[in-house]
Amino acid sequence: MAVLLAGLWLIFQEGEDHEQQDLRGRTPLIVAAEEGDLERVEYLLAQDVLIDAGDNCQWTAMMRAAAGGHSETLVRLLDAGADINHREKSGYAALMVAAVINRLETAGILVEREAELQRSGN
Repeated sequence: MAVLLAGLWLIFQEGEDHEQQDLRGRTPLIVAAEEGDLERVEYLLAQDVLIDAGDNCQWTAMMRAAAGGHSETLVRLLDAGADINHREKSGYAALMVAAVINRLETAGILVEREAELQRSGN
């Protein structure tokens, strides 16, 4: 609950630091993508935030959108230049995560956009 409140505090704070991280290392863009908040993602991208910033596990906003099944948010982040093949600290990319947790629509988007199919080191 405290982490959620910390994340919400970052999002709604007047005059926020758009790169500020919460206790899990999430930036406001990562939180917005994780929640599928396309309007908030659009706003933050207009502020020139770091699109491929990673949280404590090196998950990016694009990865969180894919894992959450947020197709429109995923497409917007990819269109804005998010690294489709970014790997979190265990070596997994968004396509692998989306496929494993049965997010078929976002996995399909990543395949159409030619995401790499193998885990790093393979």
